[in-house]
Amino acid sequence: MNIFDAFLFQARHQPTAPAICAPGRTLGLISYGRLEALANNAARRALAQGIKRGDTVAVICTDPVLHWILVLGLGRIGAISVSAIEPSVPAECNVSVAITDTAGGVRNAARVLAADGEWLAGDGQPADVESEPDRHATARIILTSGTTGRSKAVALSHDVVIRRIQAFDVAFGNRIPTCARTFVDVGISANIGFLWGIYLLARGGTLFLRGRDAAETLQAFTLYNVQCMVASPGGMAEFLDYYEQSPAFTSPFEAVLSVGSLLSKPLADRVRAAVCSHVVSGYGATEGNPVAAAPTHHIAGIAGAVGYVCPGMVVQAAGAAARPLAAGTEGLIRFRGHTCVAGYLGNPPGSEAFFRDGWFYPGDIGRVTADGVLVIAGREKTIIDLGGDKISPDTIETALMSYPGVILAAAFGQPNALGIEEAWAVVTANTSLDSAAMRAHCARKLPAVQVPARIAQVPEIPRTAAGKVDRRRLQEMAKAL
Repeated sequence: MNIFDAFLFQARHQPTAPAICAPGRTLGLISYGRLEALANNAARRALAQGIKRGDTVAVICTDPVLHWILVLGLGRIGAISVSAIEPSVPAECNVSVAITDTAGGVRNAARVLAADGEWLAGDGQPADVESEPDRHATARIILTSGTTGRSKAVALSHDVVIRRIQAFDVAFGNRIPTCARTFVDVGISANIGFLWGIYLLARGGTLFLRGRDAAETLQAFTLYNVQCMVASPGGMAEFLDYYEQSPAFTSPFEAVLSVGSLLSKPLADRVRAAVCSHVVSGYGATEGNPVAAAPTHHIAGIAGAVGYVCPGMVVQAAGAAARPLAAGTEGLIRFRGHTCVAGYLGNPPGSEAFFRDGWFYPGDIGRVTADGVLVIAGREKTIIDLGGDKISPDTIETALMSYPGVILAAAFGQPNALGIEEAWAVVTANTSLDSAAMRAHCARKLPAVQVPARIAQVPEIPRTAAGKVDRRRLQEMAKAL
């Protein structure tokens, strides 16, 4: 089965129903019928440009609706799309053509085409396409976030994409699957952003994307009675601030799903109080998703808990010599299951650190309790080494998030003038904060060695397309603090 067939089926059933909405954007709200016609036009133009079934095409486009149209159009003719936020893709993708609205070229792309209005022009009739692809054929390439190094490419077959979106109906409980109108605050270039778009369009739902500004987006939530939000903790914190600061905006959400990175208890509690009482924590990776999930109020009593292990997934904590550890024992997390891939595209150097003996090692340290709750203590590569005392940034971030006014926090290691690593932190807030008072607050909650040596208030904490804190950019940001 082609992953785009279900969308086409919905376009037959309800051509006038809303499919995608990005408030204030050029294309704004478009129906299923129009989305199908525009995707057909994009498909015909791709064929005219010499793009054929099996070609890998990079899409780098700032307009989210146009981006989706291009991806759907390429999928209609059997081309393999890979979305990026920067004009560069790994060489392993073997990109033959890049479609972009950015200036300049695209690294590792043989040919570059402009993403302009010509892709939307035409009579909307379907293109002549070859027979259906094998379900094991590659449907989409997703780039990993590359927060701790070079981005890698993950090839998803039609079969794997279908298994992943089918798993959503089980993993996230009974409320989220009933929401037809969902705001997805994760870009299409990220695994979860793409999967949720396909999931909604396959069900006949409406995919809401970010508008030109926050006010237009918030107004759309109420105007269209948007039922569900899928966002990273960073995105959730941003909208939480708007709701807390603007009581006139009443949240219509029936459910909120946190994805991309770990959701702290202070942030979850505030979202439940001001945005929506039903908040679900989701855990997964580009290499396998979903892995664990649970309503936050079910796991609130377990520090670091991210959810119950999902059906079809096996999750373990491993110790020395990759031996599985007993339930409740902390080690290096690994998982395998029906939604996982077997390796990275092209098997780039270093892949063996992640894929070993049929397991995927995401780099997280944690444990699995006897009743199947996955608990994450931190990441192996983001651990801060404070003179031999190794701690997770999450510990410091949780303490800072409990300080009044803090919206989001990110902690990281930074060498001082003597080359000794110290804990630093940046925070965003809705008011001016006193760094000394924040350090005193942390001192009451943390051992002295873990209290950040420096806390800076910044307008925005850098995030990847998947919504995770971009720790590479944090190191660059620290130079200006």
